[in-house]
Amino acid sequence: MARRTSLDQLLNDLAAVRKQPAAPASLEALVKGLASPSGVLVEKAATLIGELKLSGLAPDLAAAFERMMAGQDPGCAAKIAIAKALLDTDAGDVAEPVYRRGLRHRQREGPTDVAGALRGYCALGLLNLRHRDALVELADLLADPEPAARTAAVRGLASTGREEAALLVRLRLLVGEPSADVLTEALVVLLRLDSDRSLPLASRFLDDESPDVRDAAALALGESRHPGALALLRLAYQRERDDQTRKTILVAAGLLRGQDAGDWLTAVVENGPPAEALAALQSLRVRRRESGLAGRIRAIVSARAIATLQRELDQHWGE
Repeated sequence: MARRTSLDQLLNDLAAVRKQPAAPASLEALVKGLASPSGVLVEKAATLIGELKLSGLAPDLAAAFERMMAGQDPGCAAKIAIAKALLDTDAGDVAEPVYRRGLRHRQREGPTDVAGALRGYCALGLLNLRHRDALVELADLLADPEPAARTAAVRGLASTGREEAALLVRLRLLVGEPSADVLTEALVVLLRLDSDRSLPLASRFLDDESPDVRDAAALALGESRHPGALALLRLAYQRERDDQTRKTILVAAGLLRGQDAGDWLTAVVENGPPAEALAALQSLRVRRRESGLAGRIRAIVSARAIATLQRELDQHWGE
């Protein structure tokens, strides 16, 4: 019972840190949290340090990492929080051994390796330190079995802005990327780093046999806001037969925010099947304050007299 009281007290002390992060009592609570054998407390303390960007605690974070490597840390949660905190607080050379060890860590829980995100943050940490091996580690992570690690690799490579980084990401896509989330991230990166040469590649994925891949490609084109994206999305919409992917294409068009995209979505609201008209209307929601749009949409919805469209208008298009 005493142990439970102590744990509860430490949690309460950590909860108070946000109110006065610089207070001596807050520092004491964070140090005690990191020194605890409880992964929950270590995760909480490390998360606070990272979010509040508190300096001077890198040695305590590194020591806690070593203990968590040897102790119980379900989901790798505490170790991930420590790696993020070291990254967010620019911990310097103290962090390098943590990143190197974290990059090699595997932690299987059932069929899943839960350390994928840890490897990703550690690779980003080496990049933040400008370590000479950082690009090598990021390139290796592109072949990691876990999507979280591959996503971090894509983001890390993108942050370099280098042409060879874009080529590595392109290769990851061409050899086959099974995760729709990673595929979206990679296409967004390519369309930003090397837009003209990457647009045909993104278009190729719009014809993939997998609806998930087509959805990912559409969303990536929308997020890219590339001037040529709308034409590709409209062509894909015309030939697409999957109802959900057609809706996703409309969502992607809403991300483009240009006048042509707005006009096309408005036309779908006016003439499209009810489910797709609703998707287009929802995509236009963020633009509802644009001059003249709300009035035009209200007239269209009134004329169509479709309950789902009217409900969307009443709930989300108010003044």
